[in-house]
Amino acid sequence: MELGHRSVESAQHTGDSLNLVTACERCRILPTPAFLHLLFWLSLVPFVTAWMGQGGPATAPVAAYGAVLFMCALSYALLEHRLVRMSGTNPALAHAIGRDRKGRFSLLAYGCGIALGFVQPWLGLAVYVAVAIVWFVPDSRIEKEVLPNNPARCKSPSENR
Repeated sequence: MELGHRSVESAQHTGDSLNLVTACERCRILPTPAFLHLLFWLSLVPFVTAWMGQGGPATAPVAAYGAVLFMCALSYALLEHRLVRMSGTNPALAHAIGRDRKGRFSLLAYGCGIALGFVQPWLGLAVYVAVAIVWFVPDSRIEKEVLPNNPARCKSPSENR
């Protein structure tokens, strides 16, 4: 179960960040510090997952796992904000992102999961799984509103014919 959850968390943040970067039309230079910040926190997910899996859910590993997930979500939000600022006068990306309720919910839930992890580790894990379930359905706002209008977007094999 932990490996599957780790894969879902890493894939959701990596996939969303790549769609976000692709959607930014004016971004000739990738906002490297923000993107590297996200990649750094994503790279810690396997370590805290392994720590949590060694002895079963204990307070410190579950809280550390939640802290890393919280930082992944926060760094994604920072990257998102930076790319919206870099997109300039094109409101398509800002409109596609909107109020980002799922992102804000994730940050709040991870914070609650960390606190609950200190009370009862299983409760913290339940919150982390709930966030993964919410994100299981991909966030397609960027793909629907921005990428079809972007001439530099990658085409699917059926579109190349």
